[in-house]
Amino acid sequence: SRLLLFDVRFRTVDAFFGFPAGDRLTIETPSGETIDLKLDDGVAGIDQLPRGEYEVTIEGSGLRISRPVTLTRNQDLRLLYYSRLDLALVAISLVGFLILPFTIGIRRRKSRHDTHEITGAEPAGSSEQAGTEPDVNASKSIRASRSAGEST
Repeated sequence: SRLLLFDVRFRTVDAFFGFPAGDRLTIETPSGETIDLKLDDGVAGIDQLPRGEYEVTIEGSGLRISRPVTLTRNQDLRLLYYSRLDLALVAISLVGFLILPFTIGIRRRKSRHDTHEITGAEPAGSSEQAGTEPDVNASKSIRASRSAGEST
């Protein structure tokens, strides 16, 4: 059995926006040896690697990301990297989704309050909450109409 050697090129790109990303690439060989490569505009390559399973780690301004790579032929691999920009976008989105329900609730409460001030009408159910007496005549007319319906 002869030793099979392959060439591999790595292109690391920003996961959300696709521009070249990352500063360094570390390759851990099946024997545990590490190979450090500097990324030049998101690209690095190495020739004559033996066939096998490797652990590839991308380092840069974002998350340190490791992933397994199986080398069985000459390969050009495109690896996604989560940069600071991606992490900031995710953080801003999460904060937005957490704050949005509160702002909608505040607007709804403010809208009900504004309607009361403009029209003079109280929001539904607010007379009991405000401590005022409910309309007695309305209660009598409801009881009267129920009584009339039962007698038919």
